[in-house]
Amino acid sequence: MKKFTENMYSTISRLNNESNVMLTKCSDTLCSKCPNRLSDKCKDEEKIQFFDNNALKECGLSEGQIINWVKARDIAKDQILKKGIIQDVCAGCGWSSICYKKAGEII
Repeated sequence: MKKFTENMYSTISRLNNESNVMLTKCSDTLCSKCPNRLSDKCKDEEKIQFFDNNALKECGLSEGQIINWVKARDIAKDQILKKGIIQDVCAGCGWSSICYKKAGEII
């Protein structure tokens, strides 16, 4: 898990106000070091798609959309974190305890 979290923080730190991202509902750059990744997919692909679908829906965004990183982050903060619905969007996620803590720090 250490390589996964290091990769996640590294990827996020490389993003800046000018960076655009493409929104996906599948294994992506953040997943590249995850121990659950099998080749180009996640062993829990259906569960991940469930979380991604929920997040995109709540944020009014869609798969394949290219959006500025800061704008996407701010939309998620406003539509999920500030509304207090992260538990619903990410119900059953193994990372939830970390995200709930981070959410508290962000809002």
